[in-house]
This record gives sequence, structure tokens and C-alpha cells, in this order.
Amino acid sequence: MALMSVQLYQGADPRSDHAMISPMTSRVFIEIDSAGGEDEANEQMIVSVKLNGLPTAWASACRQAIAALNKIFKTQHVNVVLQVDGRGGPTISVRVDPSIQGTAVHGKTNAEFRNDILTKADVRLPQKILINTPSGLRNAGAGVFTVIAAHEFVHALGQEHHNSHLMAQTMQKEVGDSPGQDRLKAGGVALPPISLSEDSLSLLRSTWR
Repeated sequence: MALMSVQLYQGADPRSDHAMISPMTSRVFIEIDSAGGEDEANEQMIVSVKLNGLPTAWASACRQAIAALNKIFKTQHVNVVLQVDGRGGPTISVRVDPSIQGTAVHGKTNAEFRNDILTKADVRLPQKILINTPSGLRNAGAGVFTVIAAHEFVHALGQEHHNSHLMAQTMQKEVGDSPGQDRLKAGGVALPPISLSEDSLSLLRSTWR
């Protein structure tokens, strides 16, 4: 079976210090007839992440997100590895989308699956992320960028819905004394560091086994 999942989100103004991540999801199912000559897809454990052409800040954030997620996947027995510019297997292409406003704290992800296995995904990220401070709006710190990238990568790997931790639907911006101390807060969980709920881990284990 082939599946296309399209994730679209809406965000709140950074002056509110809250951002609601509200997905509008459509799913298209296409049956694959193996007897008709379509080979059954083999499970892929390495997913290539293409960062070509990304601004330096986003490229760095994506690499940090990949490293953090791979560490979690290894210790929590999720059988997938994200690899920057890897060869073969499914690919996550990452780009900046000027239509996503700097007031948002999220991106947009479109992922395609065949026989329940990822074939490709497209992750789009905002050009900038703004955060409100006592002195006014400024660009958010690198940690916020990393959280947003990691959130979208987990969507690309198969988690459509939101629950908690990294995949929370609502995140509160928490301004630091410096950009490097900025955080996103999901309930009582401050991000970074990147953390996934057990629900997310169970879903990923069932997808990547």
C-alpha cells in the first residue's frame, strides 16, 4: 500500500509566547498489486536527509536534531538512523519556505509511504523564528531551531498526530537571558534537550522494526 500524508500547520504570534500547532491532514491511499509486477518494498533502516542549499543556521540545527534523534533511537531501540546526505533508501529533503511566517514555531511536512515504509518526505522550514523579549522581538536561539527541525523529522518518519514532549501540539516560547538559552516548553517539558514521549517511541518502534 502507498500512503501520502500531508501535514499543514498554523502558528500563533510570537508576542503571545504560545504557539498552537494545529495539523490539517489529508491521506491518500493507493493499493499496490504485487502480483501485477510491483516488487514488495524492502524495509529501509537508513534514511537520508538532504540539507543542500539550507541557510547555515538551519543546516546546523538540522544536524543537531539528527544527532539528538539518532541517540534516542539507538538507546530506545527504534530501528532507524538519520544520515545527512546518505545514499540509497528513503530521502527527507529539507528546504526553507518563505510562505511560513517568522511568527510560527513549526514547519510543514509531507511524507509518502509504500507498504508502510517511508519512500520520501519533504520538510519545509520557516526562514526565521522570532521570540518576544522584554526589549522586543528578536531572532530565536539555535536550540529553538533544533527543536523545530526534530519535530518535523519525526513527522517525516511516520508520526502524524501530536501528543507530548517533542511532538506536543502546543508549545510555549521561553526566552532566555541570551539566545542560546531560549527554549520551547511543551507542558512541563523544556526543549532542548530533545525528548520523546513513550507514545511517540512506541509508534516509531512499530514503524521502524
